[in-house]
Amino acid sequence: MSKYDTYFVDLDGTIYQGTIPIPAGKRFIERLKGAGKQLLLLTNNSTRTPQEVVDFFG
Repeated sequence: MSKYDTYFVDLDGTIYQGTIPIPAGKRFIERLKGAGKQLLLLTNNSTRTPQEVVDFFG
């Protein structure tokens, strides 16, 4: 894994497309977590509340 300790990850179009998860996105997140990296998940989609994003992603 990279030398970076923390990653900023955009959700829309990277981890999921609309309501469909992107398999490679899930694998990427799992690899980062497995390597002990910190993640900050970001979205500019205001159609969901922060809790709805957590519930959808979680």
